[in-house]
Amino acid sequence: MAARRVIDRDRGWRKLRQDLEKTSAKRRVLVGIQSDDGGRDDGLNNAELAAVHEFGRLDGTIPERSFIRATIDENAAKYKALAKLLSKGVINRKMTATQALEILGQKVVADIRARIRAGIKPDLATATIARKGSSKPLIDSNQLINAITYKVV
Repeated sequence: MAARRVIDRDRGWRKLRQDLEKTSAKRRVLVGIQSDDGGRDDGLNNAELAAVHEFGRLDGTIPERSFIRATIDENAAKYKALAKLLSKGVINRKMTATQALEILGQKVVADIRARIRAGIKPDLATATIARKGSSKPLIDSNQLINAITYKVV
């Protein structure tokens, strides 16, 4: 009986593996306040203001109103499922790793902004509401909410 010859045809796996090793393993998406600029009138830049509200002040004058960490914690399972779906898209060559990370970044930014717009506890002090004319924490000039972005690195 004659020996059968096995032919191994690479249908793109080698190239996909090389592409993923070059890009995906080193790529990530950063979400939050990407820069310390902001031109604010209160002497703080957007990154400093975000930190004050995210963690509160140690002296207790401003309470913690987490909008980044709390959003990510609340939606961790959803983001994990989205990342899995996007990974399949990359593996199946429907999108690049950068495109997948951009979609994930856009979703997280949208969720953080939605959380702020919905209102974050604790409520503002009466004096703060009177001064700013609104009872919504973290929304005044929209500078902070508009500074929440993502960056694929």
